[in-house]
Amino acid sequence: EHGEASAEEARCRAELAAREEELAAAEAARNAAEAEEAEGKRLKEELRSALPQAKEAVRLAKAAEKEAAGERSTLHSACSRVERSLLQLEEAKNSAVQTLKAEEYDPNQVERAYEQKSGAGE
Repeated sequence: EHGEASAEEARCRAELAAREEELAAAEAARNAAEAEEAEGKRLKEELRSALPQAKEAVRLAKAAEKEAAGERSTLHSACSRVERSLLQLEEAKNSAVQTLKAEEYDPNQVERAYEQKSGAGE
């Protein structure tokens, strides 16, 4: 009977040791889950506190984008005006060149103009 009791005690001790190991593993898993939950809460609070700054940054970026679009439009308009002016200048130059080419050359033209001017001045 003593042998049976010793065997029963050994079996109970082995079962106790196994259950203690299971308990330790379960506690370790619980501790890990609690640590993960705490980290999640910390991250949530960190992100919650960063949200207003992020929203402000987005608002400022949108305002800067709108301002840049306005400036781009203004520059585009100014560039278009300059291009039109250059085109008109080019057309006027070409017209003047065509007019000069169409005129008949008069070698005494300068002298006559001078005489008329000096004659009108007397």
